[in-house]
Amino acid sequence: MQQSDPPGIDVFFHGPYSWDPGDGQTCLYDAPVARQRGVYLWTVPHGDGFLAHYVGMTGSSFVRRMEDHRRSMIACEYRVYEPAEFRSGVLRTRWPGCFGSDRRSVRECHEHVEALLSEQMEVIRAIRFFVAPMEVSRRLMERIEATLDATIRSGAGTAGSFLEQVRMKPRRESEPPVSCRVRASRAIHGLPAQVAA
Repeated sequence: MQQSDPPGIDVFFHGPYSWDPGDGQTCLYDAPVARQRGVYLWTVPHGDGFLAHYVGMTGSSFVRRMEDHRRSMIACEYRVYEPAEFRSGVLRTRWPGCFGSDRRSVRECHEHVEALLSEQMEVIRAIRFFVAPMEVSRRLMERIEATLDATIRSGAGTAGSFLEQVRMKPRRESEPPVSCRVRASRAIHGLPAQVAA
């Protein structure tokens, strides 16, 4: 634990937010927490709550990080999923993007933008963000991100299988655990109430 990090923290996810105004949700860019930093979730509405697809963190601001993500999605550098199945909590890949074991080159990704853009825009419109602002060290944010990802992923059913596969930086044995109480403004399937990051 770094000197500035507390022994325990509250992690509260605000949301849901969308990328664009006009879809009935508050746009992230208009949210009071938009310029803060912390941990975030990409989700889709599912049953009586939301299903997490991606766990991330940013040391800059939520808005800046989402702008970076959006550019990469539009460039087909991220995976492109079949939109109707994505909205229902199923991951069927249409294009592998330039990350992961089946990755393509950035050039190949950019060559496929025209063919895949309408599907990727449907996925972009389906995503709802939850953001948890926090003033802790970058390393502790990485640990919280990794712990939430692992905990949600270990869940049964759709909640455990809908997360994107990304590399995380979990707590090392030499780092004392930090107790985190986790809450959200809406129900998020598989989100734990308490973790040790």
